[in-house]
Amino acid sequence: MKIIRSLLLGFNLRNVSLSLFLWGFNLFFSFILYFGFYMVFSISAGYSRIGENILKFGLFTTLFDIFENFNGSFSLMISMSFMIIVIYILYSIFISSGMFSIMIEEEPVTFYTLFSASVENFFKFLKLFIINIINFFIAISPSIFLTKFFWNILKISTNETLFGLLFIIFLIIQSLFLIISAAIYDFSRLIRLREGRNFFFSFREGIKFVFRNKKNIMIIYISYLIFLSLIYMLLRLAFGPMEEFFNLIFIFVMFQLFIWFRYFLKVVVIQGELNLFNVPVSEKGKI
Repeated sequence: MKIIRSLLLGFNLRNVSLSLFLWGFNLFFSFILYFGFYMVFSISAGYSRIGENILKFGLFTTLFDIFENFNGSFSLMISMSFMIIVIYILYSIFISSGMFSIMIEEEPVTFYTLFSASVENFFKFLKLFIINIINFFIAISPSIFLTKFFWNILKISTNETLFGLLFIIFLIIQSLFLIISAAIYDFSRLIRLREGRNFFFSFREGIKFVFRNKKNIMIIYISYLIFLSLIYMLLRLAFGPMEEFFNLIFIFVMFQLFIWFRYFLKVVVIQGELNLFNVPVSEKGKI
């Protein structure tokens, strides 16, 4: 199929180079965020065994330790978590605005081009993110309604087969909603830069385009999820034997490789979406 060939063509050195710059930005941003908030947390909260316990005893013991040994106000931790989420969202909007610009305009892949394009298009993408909040809420709506519906069924039944079936149904429906939501967000950003129209027009046309091309978009995103799952399993197989001896190094290296692969596959997906968007209407049924 043409859409699969289009995705495979995205596996090229230019996209590898772009994904490496994106990964480098992410690593630099993560270090700043980590050390900045860690220092604030340490000064405000006092001593905690979180760092030494998290690898040795696991998540639940660590969470218990937070409640047991946290000398500061627990509200500080909640506030910091909220701030980290907001800052990460702003960073993601910033870096994606440069990424989309480079791919749409076919600009040289350099640090300067990525950074300057991100600065130029940040507020355009920020407005699109705000209007897409509606889209995001609709995407998670199955989690709210189906969970309540399935819970009421399970309260009157202890059938494990029924539980498994309901979980699979829930997973499929929620995944479809998330894929459509992600595609609408991507195409609204793509249309914003390609057409140069306002954010409301881009959002509306993104919705129309996605629902006109549901089949091809599903192929793109399912392929992305399959590749991402395969890469994760391969990394686990490659680093698994070393985990026992180099626990901290293993976690860092494996997750950095996974983050880079995720950026690379995301670039490939956007390339596939861009190719789909550029196909004449008369030929889209042949893809």
